[in-house]
Amino acid sequence: IVNGIVTNLVVAETNNGGTSSATTAARVATAIKADTGAQVWQTKYSYPNPPRGSSGDALYLPFTGIPGGAVGVDLGSYGYFSDFVMGDLYGNLWRLKSDTGVSRNGAGTPLFSFSSNKHPIGASPAIYSNGSSLYAAFATGGYADPTATGWSTTSPAQRIIAAKLS
Repeated sequence: IVNGIVTNLVVAETNNGGTSSATTAARVATAIKADTGAQVWQTKYSYPNPPRGSSGDALYLPFTGIPGGAVGVDLGSYGYFSDFVMGDLYGNLWRLKSDTGVSRNGAGTPLFSFSSNKHPIGASPAIYSNGSSLYAAFATGGYADPTATGWSTTSPAQRIIAAKLS
């Protein structure tokens, strides 16, 4: 439901689309009307890392990395998606309002975030219920990048996490 109207949306998540620079890694989510192709909303979150070529390259997120994508979820049993959940390559899990794209935790604030770098979420989260609550389950540690083989060979331990949504 967007502005009180049932709207079929496609939500595309990219790692740098729509940012001011093609060399800046960021999470960009764009909701597009499926029937017309018109943009409904777009949210951006620039990753707080050093730029390419700086002394912090070991922590650098490549701007060519591909995040896993968004998953729709009906958190109120409305019969339509109330939220979209997605991970990013910085290791954040986002829960965005379906009608505006604003984070349910406040603008620029993810639902979950690692305290250290190198925990990319490169696949869409899986939504499941234990009968009373909904969760987003996701794994860290990998992502697709058509131009590179990944980050450095020294990586922290990766995790499988379930974050409570409701």
